[in-house]
Amino acid sequence: MKSKKPMIVTITVVILLGLGLYAVNNGYQVKVLGAKSGLVVGYRGDIPKIKETEIITLKDDLGFGWIIVTEEIDKDISWEEVVVFPEKPKKLLVTKSTKISRNGKKAITKRSSNLADGIIYNVWGLSKGDPLGQYQIKIYTQGKLLKQFSFTAKAI
Repeated sequence: MKSKKPMIVTITVVILLGLGLYAVNNGYQVKVLGAKSGLVVGYRGDIPKIKETEIITLKDDLGFGWIIVTEEIDKDISWEEVVVFPEKPKKLLVTKSTKISRNGKKAITKRSSNLADGIIYNVWGLSKGDPLGQYQIKIYTQGKLLKQFSFTAKAI
């Protein structure tokens, strides 16, 4: 009897891993087919080309971003990006869609995108003088976590 339990658990894990990551948006599920974050090394049209990395040496004029490829095509999606800084940045330039927490250590951006090509993304700049340490980025749709990224910023 004991030998059957590990087999059942293993089968369950394999089945769950095969389902992909889903979140519900406007009554439909969003399935993530792929995702990455890192340095922006160019653009293909409006979409950033990302070189994946988890450690970034801060210098002026760095572009950092993330991209999520979904199964959805030709649908509108509302999403929220929450970035947690290792400490309050000395300087932070944001758009109208971004709010900063009272302690200055969190930026929350809310946007809507049309998934004409199934892609959601965001990009921002990093510079020498930005906080060093661990950054956490979480992407939500209708309060459900869609994807999480992190990186560590270090000095030259």
